[in-house]
Amino acid sequence: MNTDIVSLFFIMDESYSLFHGGQGGRRYGGAGLQMYLIADELSKNKNFDVNWVFLGSGIDVDMISHPRITIHKYRSLINKGIPYVSRLINQARKKTPFKSPHPRVVISCFGAFAPHLLDYAQDANAKSILRLSADSDTTEPRWTKLDAQDIFSMYQSIDGIVVQSEYQQQQLESRDIQSFCIPNIWPDEDRSVSEKDIILWVASSQPLKQPWIFIELAKRFPEEKFVMVMPMNEERMHAYIMRQAQYVSNLQLINEQTPLEKVNMLFDKAKVFINTSESEGFPNTFLQSGASSTPILSLGINPDNILERHEIGDSAQWDFDTLCRLLKHTLNDNDQRNARGINAKKYVDAIHNPKAVAEKWKHAIEHALQS
Repeated sequence: MNTDIVSLFFIMDESYSLFHGGQGGRRYGGAGLQMYLIADELSKNKNFDVNWVFLGSGIDVDMISHPRITIHKYRSLINKGIPYVSRLINQARKKTPFKSPHPRVVISCFGAFAPHLLDYAQDANAKSILRLSADSDTTEPRWTKLDAQDIFSMYQSIDGIVVQSEYQQQQLESRDIQSFCIPNIWPDEDRSVSEKDIILWVASSQPLKQPWIFIELAKRFPEEKFVMVMPMNEERMHAYIMRQAQYVSNLQLINEQTPLEKVNMLFDKAKVFINTSESEGFPNTFLQSGASSTPILSLGINPDNILERHEIGDSAQWDFDTLCRLLKHTLNDNDQRNARGINAKKYVDAIHNPKAVAEKWKHAIEHALQS
């Protein structure tokens, strides 16, 4: 990339609680965490002027800060009956936070946000990059009233599409949509060695995360200690899991948003990490697990077959009894469990390290600017 400064504008409200001062704010998910980590790493590059734009009317940007990221907010109010994002765009044009003397790139996430990203890029006279999240973003975009084909057509108009896996890239290629396959980023960390004595599950209370399966797993292994981190997302599911968990004596449920550092400490203590989701893109929890030298067992999720390819775990191929059998074998075979933990750490360090991932993002940004 040349020496000119490029202004990057990230848009994602759910990342609020990751900024200093916002820790007590709204729940963040895997996409919000990844966007924050990407922006944080790119902000270390002197060629990037990194900004974050918040949309939500309930967000107080004066409470949060970052040493290298400038934080903005659309301060417009929303009139009843007027679409949320459209109202913000229309009212903010004369006081847009996208002002910059440098070339601009607006970056956001999720397939459903594609039409709004195009609006913002036009408003900012900027290029656009959309980072897709779940596999459904490349097959059947959800959370939108638009037809999937309309969303795919909008992908064609965006200057850069970023995906998380080869599978996602192949799905888009089948629709003649080009993309950059950039691995998720994970911070370089010196982690202390802990006594591994728990079986861990980490996700939010969404039906697609299928938390009840972990509860059933705990019942099958009463001699083991199971820990479940499940911040509230879908209220009815959250209440149901809380009721069910109270009857399982070997299960500890942490039912609130937990700081990343504390969750990492739980991964350090985990003998094995369990994923029960029915749909994902590339779970950040796989990276947290690998950074803690913890092997992974998945009910089915296995992006690009990484669990077997890198010998870091197993997929049960969507069969609960197989998951139980794999867990029993993992707990009984200390040598294999330790070897897979070591492999997982090597995998995260080699593929998902910040400098390598940032280089791929720099290439995607350069391509978008030239498009």
